Amino acid sequence: MENVADSKEYLDTLADIHLHLFIPECGKSEVLRELGSGISILTKDYFYDQDNPKYPYNLEGSHNIVYRNGKEIYSFKTVNNSGYFWLLHHQNGHDYLLFTKDLYGYSVLDLTTLQDFNYFPAGSFPTGETFIWCDIHYNPANNMMAVSGCFWACPSSIVLVDFSNPMAVSPQVDVNEFINQGYERYDDIDFVAWDGLDLILKMNGQTEPVQKEERTIENDTYMVWFENKK
Repeated sequence: MENVADSKEYLDTLADIHLHLFIPECGKSEVLRELGSGISILTKDYFYDQDNPKYPYNLEGSHNIVYRNGKEIYSFKTVNNSGYFWLLHHQNGHDYLLFTKDLYGYSVLDLTTLQDFNYFPAGSFPTGETFIWCDIHYNPANNMMAVSGCFWACPSSIVLVDFSNPMAVSPQVDVNEFINQGYERYDDIDFVAWDGLDLILKMNGQTEPVQKEERTIENDTYMVWFENKK
């Protein structure tokens, strides 16, 4: 899907939200999180609940400062939530910080070069639903990520992401599309483990009593899914 993260329209929208949200009177709390490998993040939460006809809903977000061994190396702001972030060691030898800056999309910081990459899907701007990232499970054996999340107000599911090139738009396939035909059989689909190159998932059935089953998606199977999405 087209990336609009660097478009003028999207950046102007963010700038306007930042202007109203990231002010002293909207500051709420802060917490320092240790991610490992000397990387820590100080998260300062903000919440905007003032009357403004331009925003008929509350705004929330965070200002995040990234430290390496106590020295600030990067910062970013999130909107629509406080954001998620993950630290991973890539097959290419670099360490990456993955994080979300908005309800949709994701961002990447190369901790070796401090180069960043931002992705926001055109399908969600200015309105629209795309997959919301909530957790990632990286497999260094083949650079695949199983991303746990959902579409808004829908059951949990898994999107597979080919993370071979972290600093570019990564190919993605929705597991639900290929094994569930739009929630016809299962409600929640959750990550269990990587078994070599194969992906193990747990599915909750729709009928009562709820039937739970584990299913292995072999490497050859999901690679065909990626080919079919081209």
